[in-house]
Amino acid sequence: MADHITNFRVLRTIFLVNQDGQLRQVLNVQMDNSGDTAASHLEAAMAGQTFALSLPAITRGRRLYPITIPEVTRTTPARFTLKVGDAELVYETTIEPVRHWRVYLVHFSHHDLGYTDLPDVCINQHRDYLDRIVQYCRQTDDLPEEARFRWTCDTTWALKYYLSQRPSKVIEQLFDLVRDGRIEITAQFAAFNSAMLDHEELVRSIYYAHELARQHGFTIKSAMTTDIPGAPWGFPQVLAKSGVRYLATAVNQQYAQGGLPYARVPRICRPFYWGSPDGSEVLVWNSDPEHIYIEGLNLGMTQDYELVRNHLPAYLTALEAMDTHSMPFTCAPPSRDVIMPRRVLTSRASCASGIRDGPTPSSLSPPALPSSSTWKRPMGTSSHITMGIGPIGGSMDPVPRPMKLDSTGLLMDAWRLRKH
Repeated sequence: MADHITNFRVLRTIFLVNQDGQLRQVLNVQMDNSGDTAASHLEAAMAGQTFALSLPAITRGRRLYPITIPEVTRTTPARFTLKVGDAELVYETTIEPVRHWRVYLVHFSHHDLGYTDLPDVCINQHRDYLDRIVQYCRQTDDLPEEARFRWTCDTTWALKYYLSQRPSKVIEQLFDLVRDGRIEITAQFAAFNSAMLDHEELVRSIYYAHELARQHGFTIKSAMTTDIPGAPWGFPQVLAKSGVRYLATAVNQQYAQGGLPYARVPRICRPFYWGSPDGSEVLVWNSDPEHIYIEGLNLGMTQDYELVRNHLPAYLTALEAMDTHSMPFTCAPPSRDVIMPRRVLTSRASCASGIRDGPTPSSLSPPALPSSSTWKRPMGTSSHITMGIGPIGGSMDPVPRPMKLDSTGLLMDAWRLRKH
């Protein structure tokens, strides 16, 4: 039987887990079995210790079997011995320390009035989505703090229609969640191509959100400009002067004329401060230029845990390779145009949330992804993060002060509409 076991290797991953209060690195044991299912025994020798590691029965075909070892803080030689029947297979490697990533997900549905459907259809869709959002928040109230459902309203026009069509009890439930930090209301009324607004229109685009904040006792801390090709010089000034500190954006460079993009995405380290000529500034996160605002969607965040586990490592490794500013986190917006909020359910018995096209379950089972009480890296652990999912204005751990760009510099060319 042992002759049927080949290509025995132990592969590193980026993941850490918390077991009995200690961080352990996740490794994948790879092997090919061209025969019948076989029992096995695995031992590891590293850092002067030898210990047994649990493996399930080895089934036919090439498989990966996850194991965990104590976290290492320096390059550590390791020897793994696989025993199958009377035979032994040995694999020697070095174990490297893994980076402690922090992944933030901004959970929202992009408002694209009149693009995906008739405006009245979009309004009705978003009204139903907000009902689901309140429902999902309430259904996760009893879960650990980091596992509770959260949502970001990227604009407020749909919210205006919602408030005009719902009873006061429902409205108060929604604003309770806003005040509690579970739902974030952002500054702009609609997904304007703000480069085409004059200054007065730009100022008035944030009136409604701030009026809601005064009426219902919360603060507007953030703004979103998703899937548009430009923003004007005065935008950070208007935001900062109104008390907004953060801007999450996704410049869309896919609009083109004659094969040339209308907008060029700022290819700089993230996040960065965007400053106006008067000294006003906001902290900006522009999403991955290659994914616009669907990073999380492309990584499988709206589908299932196994897909994320397969896609996320390569993505983070690529980010690390081009990291020049040592920012210890990334942000992946899991969204698309006008799509409903959805809890993603799998056979896993922990927690997360997600969105995708398709039917929304009317009731929720225990949630799907491991909460950060078990999975520690890459997972969010700040107060407004649920497996990295939370409002964009939530608190974050301190990080080095990002680069600052003035409106009179790079952003003048990078963010405004190019004229052809």
